[in-house]
Amino acid sequence: LSGLALHEVGHTVGLRHNFSGSADSMNYHPEYWQLRDDGNMRPRNWDPMTSAEVDGRINEYAYSTVMDYGHNFLVSDAHGLGHYDHAAIKMGYGDLVEVFTAVPNTDEMAWLAMIQNAGWPMPITLATGFGSELSAYPYTEYLALAGGHEGLQARADVDYDSLSPGGILARSGIDFNSHDAEGRVMVPYRFCSDEQADLSPGCYRYDAGADHYESVQSVIDSYWNYYIFNNFRRGRIGFNVSSTANRIHGRYFNKLQRANQSYVLWRGIVDDVFGDLPGAEEFWTAERGFGGFTAAVGASYQTLMRVITTPEPGGYSMTTRADGTRAMMSGGGEVRVDGFDGRALETTWDFDAGYYWFDQLERVGYFYDKVLALQVLTDPTTYFIGRDTG
Repeated sequence: LSGLALHEVGHTVGLRHNFSGSADSMNYHPEYWQLRDDGNMRPRNWDPMTSAEVDGRINEYAYSTVMDYGHNFLVSDAHGLGHYDHAAIKMGYGDLVEVFTAVPNTDEMAWLAMIQNAGWPMPITLATGFGSELSAYPYTEYLALAGGHEGLQARADVDYDSLSPGGILARSGIDFNSHDAEGRVMVPYRFCSDEQADLSPGCYRYDAGADHYESVQSVIDSYWNYYIFNNFRRGRIGFNVSSTANRIHGRYFNKLQRANQSYVLWRGIVDDVFGDLPGAEEFWTAERGFGGFTAAVGASYQTLMRVITTPEPGGYSMTTRADGTRAMMSGGGEVRVDGFDGRALETTWDFDAGYYWFDQLERVGYFYDKVLALQVLTDPTTYFIGRDTG
């Protein structure tokens, strides 16, 4: 409850929701990086969580603010205020911003801050910006860019008005206030609030993860793991088919759809702007590219297809059908599907509840999940935020 209390106090002192807090890895708690840095750190698509990270409860440290809606209410905000919360209050009440004091390459950090501020899902590298190659910084490189564990935490407060363009940005005529009077680079923070919530990974409510792959995978994991909580009454008042279907669509399937839409949008942008650079062909599968984003979209399609093809619980046997083809059909015992891997299609009520049994819903059938998955897979609509600059 302490995290919830801090969240509401944050609103009281003027802080808005920040749904990018779960993705703001540069500003995670330091314990996250201490557990994550095992000498062979790579994005999760290539480097699954280790037993040491699980035992160290690494997910409890993977946030920058209590103003997010966490992935799991048991661990979200478990360690109090994050870097963003302190920085936002200092900026709001004192016109102060943070700068790194030990960054070895201020040009790269300033470039990363500018690109992140522009809204890129994964910051393209300085080399890309100056036409050498098409690549992007995976978040696992942030630690080295900041100068290691100590460099990532070594920060100082300066007046906001002291910032101005500096380094390679200034020499290139890029008007982005990145450096203080001593040439130190401001700390980049990620921010995304209600008006853009759930439009794309990196600004999802109820997710977790430092990049798009981890964010989408957390949504998928939640969907499968929360079946017994979503589709069964469990003594709830107001439990009904409509609210359950809306929850399944809004919290899970719609986010998978938006991930795909965002991916298509960014693929077009990157191809148009950087398609002629070396590395463009490999960029969409590369670790130092959008390979994780590509994997996230693939996982989304696989999840929706798995929903459609999930069988009901019970026994199945190989059967020859009337047209001569063979398939697994219900009945028999060659294969048994339990009540968690299988999902019951039909909705059920408490028929012993008397005259108002139809108000006593016990289980929402998986039929609705399948219909929603089909709807998402076949929906051609896209939603992109634009800005009139005319």
